[in-house]
Amino acid sequence: AMSWLRELATKYRFLGVVAGGHFYDEQGRPTPAMQGYMLKLKDQDQQDSLKEAWSRQFPMCNADGRGGLYCSVQGGRPMWVLQPGREERERRCACVREPAPLPIMPPTFKPFRHCWQDGQKYKCRVDRSDL
Repeated sequence: AMSWLRELATKYRFLGVVAGGHFYDEQGRPTPAMQGYMLKLKDQDQQDSLKEAWSRQFPMCNADGRGGLYCSVQGGRPMWVLQPGREERERRCACVREPAPLPIMPPTFKPFRHCWQDGQKYKCRVDRSDL
């Protein structure tokens, strides 16, 4: 979120601020509205970083095109994963390495009911009871 501010600073020469408006007062100082906006941008950057770290730790599953899910990650096992702070409808299939870096316990992790090992990979099939 704040990266666009840095990008603007590198592409364009700073000329000043629009003083006496919503984001800057008559002396060109940030108003509480601007300070709140900057806090929101910082918070969004932190959320984006957490989401990226979560996705690296638990990459998405692959689909085989026949209703099966598998992991291309060595030692990964397909599971339903719910990222902290997300709603149940946002649960997704992710590759969880075993042993998992975090304890596997509901509601964060939910294993599929129908899984098997196929060579070096675990495969799972989604059943209505998994949804």
